[in-house]
Amino acid sequence: MRGRMAIPALASSTTSDKSFTKKYKTHKIVTGRGQSKTYYNFVFNDIMGLEKGGGVHAEEIKLALNRHVKEGYKFNPASHLTTKDPGYNPSPPTDDRVHVLTKMAEIREVASDIAMA
Repeated sequence: MRGRMAIPALASSTTSDKSFTKKYKTHKIVTGRGQSKTYYNFVFNDIMGLEKGGGVHAEEIKLALNRHVKEGYKFNPASHLTTKDPGYNPSPPTDDRVHVLTKMAEIREVASDIAMA
């Protein structure tokens, strides 16, 4: 993958304090450069960022970790995804595994709350 763009995710250089991602998006990485597209057996899922006074809800992070967020779900800082929303995936494939890379210092509080529950 060296020397080429692997993930076409957008980013903002002017709003580093606000989340740029508004929708749940899966990014696949093409393995070769030929005419037939094949992909690596992993993907990156982009979610809304963690920010004070807005951003993704802790509940939505838990749902994403358990593969219950549908592709294209539009994040809403005013309310979180519930089982009744069309963006909720009630039956995620069992062969999908989700690993989250994020701001670990900010996630630590959410993880601590979960452990105390």
